[in-house]
Amino acid sequence: MKTNRLFHLFLPLLIWLLSSCSDNNLSTFSGYAQGKFTYISANSSGTLAELNVKPGEFVKKDQSLFILEPYPENTELSAAKARVQQAQDERSKAEAALQLQKKLYARNQLLYRKGVLSKEELEQTTKEYQSAVSSQQAAAANLLAVEAQLKKANWATSQKIVKAPVEGLVFDTYFSPFEKVGEGKPILALLTQNALRIIFYVPEPVLSKLKLQQRVDVYTSGRSDPIAARISYISPREEYTPPIIFSEQEREKLVFRVEALPDTQPIPLHPGQPLTVKLLERATES
Repeated sequence: MKTNRLFHLFLPLLIWLLSSCSDNNLSTFSGYAQGKFTYISANSSGTLAELNVKPGEFVKKDQSLFILEPYPENTELSAAKARVQQAQDERSKAEAALQLQKKLYARNQLLYRKGVLSKEELEQTTKEYQSAVSSQQAAAANLLAVEAQLKKANWATSQKIVKAPVEGLVFDTYFSPFEKVGEGKPILALLTQNALRIIFYVPEPVLSKLKLQQRVDVYTSGRSDPIAARISYISPREEYTPPIIFSEQEREKLVFRVEALPDTQPIPLHPGQPLTVKLLERATES
């Protein structure tokens, strides 16, 4: 009788504890941080002359990241500058010659009207003036062409100096100075601001409790306060629990991928860092 009374006395407490454990299993999940990297490469192949950053360094937009040896681009740049200088000289001479022929043409027209100059002499002056006009136009066109070549050579040379397109953290580098790098081959990876997201997986029964922008708390070892985040993506397809969060109990489960974005960035997390994600009640979402 005493045993029965104790059983009935503690039965509500036992039911509450079991219910709490069940609710906790459906509101707390294992996850990890995932980074969206910006891979920085060069537009041409060459030898890495300078690597101006190292992993773990924060860089600002337009900060120099690395420099490739400028050969043969610097040779073409020097040649293009020389061609521009020569074309400028030729245009100046052509313009001076045109001004002279213009004055002669005007003078000879006047002399012809006065009867001092013959028609043949005027025609010769006219031909020389027209030739000077054509020469000036050709010199001007040639200058425009070589200036375009210089602009192209400047651009090609500038591509050897690669700057940060955005500010962010240098996550890793893949080459060292004096190594050969291929065109389009990543030389380093940047972890930009607002690029970290939280990944976790939930079983099918939990889907009905989720919606976009729902709040979650994210916990990590070494940090007592949770990181506030909101659900940004809920996968429509189920999959097996990925190896990164395998456990004996979960490895055979079919789950759905959920992503959450932290409310504030940057956050003290690293890509691949294990996390615990706790769902919050919908009443506390706002």
